[in-house]
Amino acid sequence: MTARALLSALALLAASAPTAGAAEWEFIGTQQANFKGDRDVIKVRGHEGHRAIRICVEMAPLKMLDLDVVYGNGERQDIQVRSQFEPGSCTRVIDLKGKRRDIDRISMVYSRVRGQDPAVVFVYAMR
Repeated sequence: MTARALLSALALLAASAPTAGAAEWEFIGTQQANFKGDRDVIKVRGHEGHRAIRICVEMAPLKMLDLDVVYGNGERQDIQVRSQFEPGSCTRVIDLKGKRRDIDRISMVYSRVRGQDPAVVFVYAMR
């Protein structure tokens, strides 16, 4: 896939939200799973209070093992996912500790399932 085609696909996907309750979800970050390691970090911009997140996978299958959500105050929440996702699928709704949390970054641990195309991960949050 060319870089131009990938960027076009990413722009379209980022504009869409998960299907369930789409009006409540806001896009907060994306990362191409580069598979140079088994961990990637999505830095979240802004100081918004969120109560839940949802991770969606596009372009290629991905086995998501673990998420580490780091909040603005330095506290962490470790979330075991341990699921394989096909393109177009999402995690369950993941409740965040506390009422509304300012997310600083999300660290993802994953492994490749098959093929050479990288998966693209999108993160959505609910206020």
